[in-house]
Amino acid sequence: MGKVATKDALSTITKLGKALGLSYFTERTEEGVQNLVSSRYQKGDYDNAEGYSLLSGAANMANLGLEANLAYYGIHPDNTLNTDKDLINEMKIGGFTGLFMTGVYGARDVYKGTKQVLTDNKLRGLTADHYADAERDNKIDQFISASK
Repeated sequence: MGKVATKDALSTITKLGKALGLSYFTERTEEGVQNLVSSRYQKGDYDNAEGYSLLSGAANMANLGLEANLAYYGIHPDNTLNTDKDLINEMKIGGFTGLFMTGVYGARDVYKGTKQVLTDNKLRGLTADHYADAERDNKIDQFISASK
């Protein structure tokens, strides 16, 4: 493979890797948030709808996501969350599901990357053929000029 084909292949792999990582993290975090909300509803700590706004909802979601990830890594201040096996298992399953979903959707990127490499190879071949034709024409012109 040439430099351009290698660059295109690496670009496709990098793009797919970023998508996989992002999907893993977001799906894992979503499962953690669902677990935290469920456990708080069961305790009766989460039935406060007064003063709700879109901004406060987004801030609450970000806070829950942070709490879930802190608990996943065992560094949450509440030690009961750090040792919650259900939370950790649900987050692992969510991350795996995220990888699977992105892998399915990422197949299109792999196809496009493969197609780009094949196109680059074909263009390189055509360029080499035209270069050889131009070189041959130049030699013929030199021969004709010399024979005059």
